[in-house]
Amino acid sequence: HSTTGSTVALTAVGESVGIVHIRELNLEVSISAGVGRFDRTIVMTIAPVVVVENLLPDAEILVWQRSTPALPGLHREKSPRITLAAGETRPFHPEGVRKHCRLSVNLHMDGVDEICASFAPEVWWGRDVGGSGVGGGGLSSEPILLRLTSGRMVLLSSEMNRANTVVLRVRDTLGTVSHSIYNQSYFCLHFRQVGDALQRLL
Repeated sequence: HSTTGSTVALTAVGESVGIVHIRELNLEVSISAGVGRFDRTIVMTIAPVVVVENLLPDAEILVWQRSTPALPGLHREKSPRITLAAGETRPFHPEGVRKHCRLSVNLHMDGVDEICASFAPEVWWGRDVGGSGVGGGGLSSEPILLRLTSGRMVLLSSEMNRANTVVLRVRDTLGTVSHSIYNQSYFCLHFRQVGDALQRLL
C-alpha cells in the first residue's frame, strides 16, 4: 500500500556576503510499506515536484518559470531557472505550487526570451505508462512541439511518476510529428494554419 500526492513546504536558508536568503521549497512526499524482510518498515520518499531531462544530444538548454496572474511577483531576472547540459537531468524547484507554475524552454546561448511559448507541466496527461524513466511509471502525455528563439523545433513530453514528480523531457523532433490541438478553455477558438485559407473552429 502506498500514499502519494502530499506536498510539503521546506524553508531553504542560504547566506552570502552577510545577506540571508530564505526560499520555500515545495516537495512531493509519498509513503509506502516495505517489502520482504522490510515488510514492517514504513518508507517515506521525498522528491522534487518537477524534474527536467535534456535529451538533446548537442545543445545546452535553459528552463525558467514565467510570471502568471497567480504569481505576479516573479521578475524576469530573478525567476527560478536551471541550465542543463546535453543529456543532463536536474530537479526544478518552482515558486509556489506546481498547478500555478508556467515554464518556458530555450537554448542556453539565447537566454530568456518572452517570445518562447509557456506551458503548464501538469495539464495534458492522458495515458498510463510503464516503469521506464525517472522513478517508475505513472501518467504520460502526448508531446507538444516548441519553437525556440533560434527557430529550432523540439518536442516536450510530460510524465508523472509514482512519486508524484512531473518529469519533463526535451528532445529533438525525429521524422514527421503529428499535430493535435486541445481546447481546454471555456471559449470556442478559431485557428488557421500558416498558408492555409481555411479557418477552423475548435
